[in-house]
Amino acid sequence: MKKKKLLYIEFLRAAAIFFVIFNHTATEGFLLFTKYPTDNIQYWLYLAISIFCKFAVPVYFMISGALLLGKDEPLKVLWGKRILRMVIVLVVVSLVYYLAELCMGRQMSFDVFLRRLYGTTVKTHLWFLYLYIAFLMALPFLRAMVRKLETKHFYYLIVLALVFTVLHFVAAGTSVPEVYSRLRPGWLFTIAVLYPCVGYFLEHRIDERFYSVKQLLVLWALNISTIVMTCALMARTGDKDNYYDIFGLINSVCVFYSAKLLFAKWHPGKCAKWIIATLGSCAFGVYLTHVLLLTGQLKHMVLGNMVAIGVNKMVACLVWCAVLYLLCAAAIWLIKKIPLMRKFI
Repeated sequence: MKKKKLLYIEFLRAAAIFFVIFNHTATEGFLLFTKYPTDNIQYWLYLAISIFCKFAVPVYFMISGALLLGKDEPLKVLWGKRILRMVIVLVVVSLVYYLAELCMGRQMSFDVFLRRLYGTTVKTHLWFLYLYIAFLMALPFLRAMVRKLETKHFYYLIVLALVFTVLHFVAAGTSVPEVYSRLRPGWLFTIAVLYPCVGYFLEHRIDERFYSVKQLLVLWALNISTIVMTCALMARTGDKDNYYDIFGLINSVCVFYSAKLLFAKWHPGKCAKWIIATLGSCAFGVYLTHVLLLTGQLKHMVLGNMVAIGVNKMVACLVWCAVLYLLCAAAIWLIKKIPLMRKFI
């Protein structure tokens, strides 16, 4: 992380994992809007924050596309270096959570643990590792594809994804039929294909000199508009599960573009660089471990006491997420000092 051009990547990693934490705060934050009626301004504001936070996973795949799709690696290196690492992390972390469940008196036989490890997940948030391993297995195909694509094809991919997004939005919660599933090229729009390709495009096919504040303002205007539209859709349908990321591509591209432009224009000092690089390098470890501290006495000490003294609930939750991130990052930073551990987290 010595290269200045990659500092925005570390910033995005840190931001993405922060909002992953927020996504796991249930009614204390992510679902706080459900505690208010739809005629209350807090309902709309908190819902908008929850919709915005959904950029986290797509942006992580955009980062992977930006960093990995341009590389040349034999299958031996891909499987021995990347996939094996993720499999080991998945198994070890799942085992840690399994042992933690046993220590808390929750019974789960080892046979059930193995079945869940293979067939579902031992802990819900670990679904990302399974999808990421699938992405890594598909890397040779994605690399070959993006290298053959012309710039116009990337624009075509983005436009195509947005067209089907609009069609889905129009049909959502109405009597208008959805597009016939066989007509929709769904494989192109999956998180593990669309977002890595877009990340590669933004990193390797668009010169930084073409990024501008004017373009960014247009993107944010579009992003805010689609967030408002999503809020209206969710309020109208009463659905709090299926539509958060209906315009996820616009949201994610907006965040990614913002970070690129920020670090193209801003030259942080040595201390700021170290903080951003450190938080970003610890982000994966924070993702793996933060669930261990999401509940319990520490949460009551920080979040509970803030709410008790009158701090706004959303503000308190965001502060709690920041505290949780910093605590986990500090632990991961120390663990990464161990040579063997550094290779995995």
